[in-house]
Amino acid sequence: MIRIPAGAFTMGRAGGPANEAPPHTVRLPAFWIDQRLVTQEEFARFLNQNPAGPRGPRGERYFDEDDEDARIHLRGGRWTADPGFERNPAAEASLPGAAAYCASLGKRLPSEAEWERAARGGDGRLYPWGNAPPSPETVHFARHHGDAGPVGSRPAGASPHGVLDMGAFLSEWTRSAHRPYPYRAEDGREDLSAEADRVLRGGLTLGQRGPRTATHREVMSPRRQRAGHAYVGFRCAKEG
Repeated sequence: MIRIPAGAFTMGRAGGPANEAPPHTVRLPAFWIDQRLVTQEEFARFLNQNPAGPRGPRGERYFDEDDEDARIHLRGGRWTADPGFERNPAAEASLPGAAAYCASLGKRLPSEAEWERAARGGDGRLYPWGNAPPSPETVHFARHHGDAGPVGSRPAGASPHGVLDMGAFLSEWTRSAHRPYPYRAEDGREDLSAEADRVLRGGLTLGQRGPRTATHREVMSPRRQRAGHAYVGFRCAKEG
């Protein structure tokens, strides 16, 4: 994990989609965030440790194991990442599954403010690596919604804090409800138990879906949060 120091940064931007405006100053305490996305083999290990495998204690779906895009399968009684996909980002994990994975390690999902702070640093850059357009050195140009590559394989796309994979591969789950700016952590948007639209950050660099800036906010309905998706992965955070 990488420690992001306490401080202020500019969240959002002008001149982009309406839900990214207005740009405003947000102050956050120090926190830790995973340097890279959680991998398929790491999530498979979690499924093996979870009493109900791909299901939660109330029967909620943690992982869409029956989706044709799933890259983790049950083999010989154990959940195993498909050969060649072990180090790829863990996709097809639902929001409850991602949250449960993080909790199993004493962590939690990041807020969208933490994600943007880790991605942009303090200089208001458009992408984690700066203001230059995406290139093959900074991102993986996806051919379809499940297309990725080994995590950490685009070091030139690192954020100012050295966080990897932000905007390079998949969209990422956050805990934040989608509400208008300015961002206010104390207004209830970080209550993960509430039924609400949630924000995805990052995203595929793929024709109609990209490129995704460090300010991009994708909205996921409660129904879609309960399922996994080939183009959504995650990372964990914790207090600093």
